[in-house]
Amino acid sequence: METSFGTRLRQQRERRGVELAAIAEHMKVKRSLLEALERDDLKYWPTGIFRRSWVRNYAQAIGADADAVVREMCALYPEEEVSVEAIASALDRAGSESSGSRALNLVSWLRGVARRDSAADGPPHAAAPRPSPPLPPAPFPRREPRPELGDAARTLGAVGVVLWSWDARSAVLRPSLGDGYPQAVLSALPDVPRDAENAVAAAFRRAEMCVVTGGGEATGALALPVMAPIGCIGVLALEFRNGVELRESVRAGAARLAADVVSLVVPSAQRSSVA
Repeated sequence: METSFGTRLRQQRERRGVELAAIAEHMKVKRSLLEALERDDLKYWPTGIFRRSWVRNYAQAIGADADAVVREMCALYPEEEVSVEAIASALDRAGSESSGSRALNLVSWLRGVARRDSAADGPPHAAAPRPSPPLPPAPFPRREPRPELGDAARTLGAVGVVLWSWDARSAVLRPSLGDGYPQAVLSALPDVPRDAENAVAAAFRRAEMCVVTGGGEATGALALPVMAPIGCIGVLALEFRNGVELRESVRAGAARLAADVVSLVVPSAQRSSVA
């Protein structure tokens, strides 16, 4: 008799000698959530980018092929579009005591977004300041591809995403990961000084989301600070078409994504921050 998806995951974990408690602590979720996964019970799991990200993290922790596990999970448990309220409820159920006030604040904020989400467009935002003249191109770092970043960005409706990491030694933000753009474009992106007059630098300085409102054929964007205990260590920039950046649900999802990508910021940036 063929074993189930969850049973195979449990067997792989046990072969590797990995304790569920250790995985739960690393992922900042309740152990019962992972126990349910190994019983093929995902009814209390969030959907969308959060489900795929958590299953990927679990698979990596047990030494499984993360891409294969995520593909099988998506095939076995196809997802329907869910509301921000549903995401908040799932995160609330899944969060562990160790996640602290940050997780509680996130759930509270998402619930507030859900109450406002009937309005497709958010409040008006002033256009971002005109960008400063570009610096000489810097090489785009060669790093291991992280498919979940592009996958998450596309789920939010973004046409492209770039993760900027703070380099304290040079006092600039450097592009460290990207998706949705040709490699030649990514390689030509300049470093961004902290005091530059653009949304990426502003998001870093203020440690708050900056919105660039699109119009006509011009795309819009969200620039979100990537926060660590020492402060702001980078910026997640997402590009959108057709005013998607104005939707409160998209902003909420983007903020959650910015919180999730802190581990992807280049290690040198994590040692110092000036934001």
